[in-house]
Amino acid sequence: MSTDKKEQKEFNYAQRVHGNYVEGFTLYILFLIITGLSFPVYAAVAGAIYIVGRQVYSIGYMIHPQKRMYGAIIFDLALLALLGGAIYSAYLLSPLA
Repeated sequence: MSTDKKEQKEFNYAQRVHGNYVEGFTLYILFLIITGLSFPVYAAVAGAIYIVGRQVYSIGYMIHPQKRMYGAIIFDLALLALLGGAIYSAYLLSPLA
């Protein structure tokens, strides 16, 4: 493979990693803020795990797109934890609680 072709492939991978990150960032921030209102330490830990998962995802994707799954599992579980925390936090802050 020529270096030009390899550089194009690497750039394409980097662009996809960035696009995937930007797509999910809004939900991450929303869930992090809402969870942090009632459970700041829990939100910080889940947020840190999310960031680590994103880094593992990025490194894996840059090696080969099929190697991104470990990172995806990590950050998806962290996002799910933040979603649960946000739902429970919203319940606690509502007049229903």
